[in-house]
This record gives sequence, structure tokens and C-alpha cells, in this order.
Amino acid sequence: MKAPGGTKAHGLFSSALRVFAGEALALPSGVLVTAFLARRLEPEGFGVFALATAIVVWVEWGVASLFSRQTVRQVASAEDWRPVAGAALRLSLLLGGLAAAALAAASPWLARALEAPDLAACLVLYSLEVPLFSAARAGRSVLIGIEGFGERGRVAASRWIARLVLIDLFVWAGAGLKGAVAGSVGAAAVELLLCWRRLGLSRGGGSRFPAAALLKDAPSFFTSAASLRLYTRLDLFLLKSLGGSIAQAGAYGAAQAVAALPNLAGASFTTPLMGALTRLRCSGRDAEARALLRAALRATLCLLPLAGVVAGSAEDVALFLFGGRFAESATPLALLSAGSFALLLLSVATSALTAADRPRAVLGLTAPLVLLAGGAQLFVIPRMWLAGAALVTCTVAWLGAAAGLVSVYRTWGVLPPPGTLWRAAAVTCITYVAAVCWPAKGWLLPLEMAAETVGAALLFVVLSEFSRGELAAAVRAVLGRPGAGTLSGRDERADSPAAGGEAGGSAGETRR
Repeated sequence: MKAPGGTKAHGLFSSALRVFAGEALALPSGVLVTAFLARRLEPEGFGVFALATAIVVWVEWGVASLFSRQTVRQVASAEDWRPVAGAALRLSLLLGGLAAAALAAASPWLARALEAPDLAACLVLYSLEVPLFSAARAGRSVLIGIEGFGERGRVAASRWIARLVLIDLFVWAGAGLKGAVAGSVGAAAVELLLCWRRLGLSRGGGSRFPAAALLKDAPSFFTSAASLRLYTRLDLFLLKSLGGSIAQAGAYGAAQAVAALPNLAGASFTTPLMGALTRLRCSGRDAEARALLRAALRATLCLLPLAGVVAGSAEDVALFLFGGRFAESATPLALLSAGSFALLLLSVATSALTAADRPRAVLGLTAPLVLLAGGAQLFVIPRMWLAGAALVTCTVAWLGAAAGLVSVYRTWGVLPPPGTLWRAAAVTCITYVAAVCWPAKGWLLPLEMAAETVGAALLFVVLSEFSRGELAAAVRAVLGRPGAGTLSGRDERADSPAAGGEAGGSAGETRR
């Protein structure tokens, strides 16, 4: 099958690989941190940590959503990106600080509502991360807008490494739950410092950019992102609020943390996609944009067999990572893993709609998820508990993904290739059956899952999903050889804003 999108699709793949090189550390880092904390804090302590993380993540992404996508669009279309970056930094610190103060003030009430007394102090400390995360997210958006994909990947890698090291260090030192929170806050600070240092705003850019321009369509973007983030955590909140124990919340939170990692790393793909579609659309190259979007949908479907690998090995994964006291995590892990890939597909759809300047369409996709999932979980959770919460979340995620594909078709006239759809479904079923029929214990489990993942890739090749040109481009991109292409066809040296300044101009000057 011939690759849709040609060089532009290969360019997106190359750009996404550079971001993924950093974001992919979310997978091993997140797994190691979750496994370590689950065993050190036990289900009760991990339950408090999971609840606190769910609340703080919802606040952080709510603040970032107000201007992050608009920042990418403004930077991508500006001749001089530095005034936009300065405005984004100031705005992120202001809004993040206000949100942190509100969260700290509300922490006693949240602790009483969720019947978790230790939650209050945990949230007060955790609130320090909100302005740090918000400012770092603004810096990431700027890096994507100026096509600093390599820098974006390195900054992300620094955060995941710092998070793993600091959390383990503080908890090993005896700080317990507060140490885990402090490590997360410290990692956000590391990311912020590195991100804005690499942008090097002090080297120029004295003009001011109106912050109000970054808040265009903010209500729609905020409501959409807040709804999506609330949807991904609503099951945990309702499980605890409807009578679940803190230990059940810990078991469910552990499954949720691991299942969400592929979707988190998938941002390395959707964020460059939004910037690329925005630039193509602004330059009137609509045909290239549609071809690129079709290739992106196709690539997302090809990741689906990973859900089959995790779901089929869920029981072994839960016991291997968390220990025997987290046996209840197995069923939620299997269901939430499948739902996580549906959310990744939905993320591609919302990125495409954002690039097409359709914020209300994005809102129409995401806001109903909360209402639908919340209503169903109120009925299902008291009857099925952890399995019911995960089942509703997974089902609603796939309904949202289907609605997203319909909305993308109405806006862009693009659908995933039917051949890719059936191949992805077939390979996913095969990998799931292989994982179920090939149980592995202990340290053999990672080897089994790796073998199944490689087998899924080979099945796609056997089924002629990828053309020879695509396979060659993938090899060149992985090896870093010329010919893989970049998102804009620029010289690779322009990838680093800081390096661009030292070589005769900033990245913005290089682009101009």
C-alpha cells in the first residue's frame, strides 16, 4: 500500500520520533515509579497518592488548556516567536499561581468529601507543582511551534528522569507519601528550568505580545480539556465517593497510572501533528494537510495491538509490578489499556479540529464524555466496583473516538484507510490471544511482552500494511540518517533554538 502523504507524512514521523525519544521515557519511568510506590506505600497510601495526583493533574491541564494550543498556533504563524513566548510564560505563571492558591485553600474540603484525611496535607504540597507545570507546558508549546522537536524531546526526557530519581530518593529516605509528592514537584521544576533555558529568551525579543491573543477561544479549549481530564479521572473519584475503600482506590489508581502511559507518550505524535496541520492550512496547502492527517490516523490505528498485549497479560503485569495486594488491579488494567488507545485516537481528532480552528467542535466531542460516563458509572460502580468503573471508561472512550472520526471527516473529508482498520483489528486479536495463551511470570514477562510487540509489527509487514518506502523511511528516521525528512524540510540544525542563536541567529530568525 502506498504511503499517503509522501514526504510530509515521513516528516511528521521523523519529528514525532524526536519528541517520542523523550516522551517515551514516560513508559519505563512511570512503570518503575508506580511499581515502587505501590510496594512502598501499600494500597492505602498509594490510594491517597492516586487521588491527589488525579486532582492536581486535572487542575494543571485545565490551566494549560487555556492557552497551550493557541500558543502553538500563534508561534507557528508568527515571524518572531519570542514575544509570544514571553507572553505565554507570564500568563502561565499568573494563572498557575492562582490555581495553586485555590487548590490549597480547597484541600481540607476535598479531603473530607473523599473521606481521606491524609489527602489535605498532600494537596497543599502538591499545589506547588501547578505553576511550574503550567509554565513548562507553555515552553513545550513554544518549542513545538518553532519546530524544536529535538529540544522538546530532551526537555521531556529530563523531567521523566528527574521524577524517577527524586521520587525514589525521597521515599527511600523515609519521607513516604510526602516524599513522593515532593519528587514530582521537583521534577516539574527541573523541566521548567531546562525548557526556558533552551529557549534562551534573554537573547532578544523586547517587544510585547498581547496575552489576550493567547486566550482566544479559551472557554471552549478549557471546557474541552477539563472535561477530557475529568473524564479520565472520574472513575477513580466516583469509585471512592460511592463507597469504595482507600485500598480499592489504590488498586484502581495503580492500574490507571500504567494504562495511561501509552496515551501520555502519544502526545509526542499529536502535538507535532497539530503544528504541522496549522502551518499547512495557513499556507493554503490543504491537500497536503489532508494526506498528513490520513497518515496520522493510520499510524494511530497501528498502535492498537499494544493494547492487546497489555490486556492479555494484565493479571501477570499487576502481580509483577504491584505485588499480591494489588491483585484487583488486573481487570481494570486490561480494560483501561484498551480505552487509553481510544483516547489517543480522540486526541488526534481534537488536534485536527483545533488546527482547523474548530474549538466548538472539540468541545462538542469532549464535554459529553463526562456526562455519559458519570451517569453510567453511578449505576454500574455499586454493582461491579473496579471492573464496572473501568468498563464504562473504556466503552465511552471508544464512543468518543468514533464520534471524533466522524467530526474529522465532516471537517477535513478524511477517514482512516479501511485496510488499516481491519489489519489493526486482526493483529490486535492475535496479540491478545497470544498474551493470554503465553503466560509468563517474573522477569520473563517483559521479554514476553516485547516479543509479542515485535510479532505484531511483523504481522503488519506480512499483511502489506507498510510500503517499502515507508519501511525505508522508518529505518532512516530511527538511525538518524538524512532522507527521513523533517516537518518543514528545514536543516536539522534549526531544531534547537539555543543552537540556532549560537550559529548566527535564533530559531525564529532561522525560520524567517
